[in-house]
Amino acid sequence: MGDGNACDFSSMQAAIDSTLSNTIRMASDKAYLENITIAANHVSSSVVRNNAGHFSMSASIVQDDVDVSSEINSTSHSFECVIAHETDSFSAGGTVTVNNPQFINPTVNDFHLKPTSPAIDYCYDAEPLTVELGYDIDFENRNFDDPNVTDLHGQYDIGADEYRWDNDLIFMHGFEQE
Repeated sequence: MGDGNACDFSSMQAAIDSTLSNTIRMASDKAYLENITIAANHVSSSVVRNNAGHFSMSASIVQDDVDVSSEINSTSHSFECVIAHETDSFSAGGTVTVNNPQFINPTVNDFHLKPTSPAIDYCYDAEPLTVELGYDIDFENRNFDDPNVTDLHGQYDIGADEYRWDNDLIFMHGFEQE
């Protein structure tokens, strides 16, 4: 991939419908994941397996049935501003919590955030404020501070969805396009 074999996933929605040993596997490579949601996968080992690589996840949600991480001689492994289903399998810092992210309907793969989600206004911005944060899975702008939610570590939502309290609830999921 050029640039030192680094792989960068940013605000990306992907679905894999098969049984995998690991969702993300690295061997002497780099992976930096930001604003992603990993949930409801058919994984048999761990979500991330880092074998002598550099791995970083920030502003993301991990909800699965297996360990979040396994490491073998990893060079670096960091998690920041993450809501996960467990923290026993990795070193979690102060901005990593075990919590239910409160998705709209995960049984039908609707991983949008409910208005009560702890992922809303969860994280500070790791980049300078002049950097465009991009778009979420619905192509809505990121960096929306919900005035109805008390910021936890900052005003930025984590995961693939940017919750917008000001959206029209009838049309917010594309109803008008069907």
